[in-house]
Amino acid sequence: TALRESEERYRTLAQLSPVGLFRCDREGNFGYVNEQWCALTGLNQEQSKGRGWHAALHPLDREWMLAAFRDALRAGFHFEGEFRFRRPNGTVSWVLARALPERLSGGAVAGTIGTVTNITDRKEAEDLLAFRQKLLAQAAKGMPPESLFASLVALLEAESNGGRGVLWLDADEGGVPAAYAPSLPADLVRDLRSYLDSRSGGVGEVPITDYLSLAGFARQRPGDLHDWLGLGGVAVLSLSASRGKGNRGRIALVYPSADPASLFDCKLLESAAELVSLVLERRRQEDIDRLNRELSSQNRRILEANRMKTEFMARMSHELRTPLNAIIGFSQLLADQRTGPVSPKQIEFLNDILQSGMHLLRIINDLLDLAKIEAGKVDARLEPVRAGDIAAEVRDMLRPLAAQKGLAVEVDCELDPPEAMLDAQRFRQILYNLVSNAVKFTPAGGGGVSVSCAWREAGTLEVRVRDHGIGIKAEDQYKLFQPFQQLDSSLPIMIPGSGLGLAICRQLAELHHGSIELKSEPGRGSVFTVVFPEAAVPSSLSF
Repeated sequence: TALRESEERYRTLAQLSPVGLFRCDREGNFGYVNEQWCALTGLNQEQSKGRGWHAALHPLDREWMLAAFRDALRAGFHFEGEFRFRRPNGTVSWVLARALPERLSGGAVAGTIGTVTNITDRKEAEDLLAFRQKLLAQAAKGMPPESLFASLVALLEAESNGGRGVLWLDADEGGVPAAYAPSLPADLVRDLRSYLDSRSGGVGEVPITDYLSLAGFARQRPGDLHDWLGLGGVAVLSLSASRGKGNRGRIALVYPSADPASLFDCKLLESAAELVSLVLERRRQEDIDRLNRELSSQNRRILEANRMKTEFMARMSHELRTPLNAIIGFSQLLADQRTGPVSPKQIEFLNDILQSGMHLLRIINDLLDLAKIEAGKVDARLEPVRAGDIAAEVRDMLRPLAAQKGLAVEVDCELDPPEAMLDAQRFRQILYNLVSNAVKFTPAGGGGVSVSCAWREAGTLEVRVRDHGIGIKAEDQYKLFQPFQQLDSSLPIMIPGSGLGLAICRQLAELHHGSIELKSEPGRGSVFTVVFPEAAVPSSLSF
């Protein structure tokens, strides 16, 4: 009865979740999805079971996503990816999927449980921002108007959802050709312009995001246009390029279907039309300033979306940590035989549960730290601390891990003066992450790890962690300080982890107004250098 009640509570929570939830076996066969999943995919629960959920994956994402998901299942790793769902009605949504393996008592992977979050608004905001930045980059090149317009239409066509771009300008724009359409024949473009003029009353009078059916035009020209676009009619999204007297025209996207154009394509057209107007009116600098303000507004919205993601991650981490602490605590009680005797085999299983729980707790704690830092809820509480003593503490904490691989951790932090203005807890966390990484990435008997501290000019404290491990290729080094990034699987050894440790180190160093640098070569080890500027203890605090 208690188990049934627990399962019912779980199902109720799953149905109330604002994100899609799923559960599958180790072969990727789904056994459960919640209502939010169904809303995102357009599939009901029965259609999603087994491998039926594959039908919801966008054709352009299906192959790589399934391959990555299968690899994660087989390896028992955390899975995270961004991809698209395409519903049966043709609408597309971007989602962020995260999944963790479910393990049996012996540690074997039984399947996985995960979430899918709708990130369509964020992706479209990012894509629109990138498109506008590309437009501005084209304008900044200072190329002639005809070259700029040809480049603009090609870019619009590439970014749209299958549309063919057309830009018409009034003939009175001296020296500028009247039309740009890289993918359509010139005579077709001319006839299409006349057709639209007859429908709208003039080239400059079609309102922004006006949608016109071209079924009648396709019937008039059953040849090349109808053949290219296929059966079922034609549609065009038309807008005015006019912002003032003498600068009138139209920019459009022609589609193979009579279905209305997407809102995203409308925004693409609006952005493209704005840039055309800037060039024609010779008000480039003033209007580019306005576009920059719009880009700043877009950035703020993206940052706000990122803040909401961070807060959600923090809440979910807290929710996961509460039951996990109970699992760890009860496992420890059972393993210590405080509730009664257990067999050696059972103790082995309990220790596996305990170690897995502790590993997951460390990952959750890293997530919480990252979320707090990104949300601006962590401050550096500077006080005089003995950096050498903290380095020695870290060495002692990691000595058992190093001993398992036959490695020595050496500390040379005899500073004069010995104290520095640091946040002791955050400084300890930086050192622990760097040294534990150095130990993990150094092969057994690989030469050891060293920590050194030294004062530099202007009261700057420099801390170095050196290893003689596998080293890191130059093209991979940028990944190390990004959250959830890990080195690729072609490395000689595979190290489990969340990919958060070095990202947290960078954030904590920046809390001290400092920085972290890396020098590394494959096969020759790595040196991480953390710089703490103005770390000298003021004379008023010295003893």
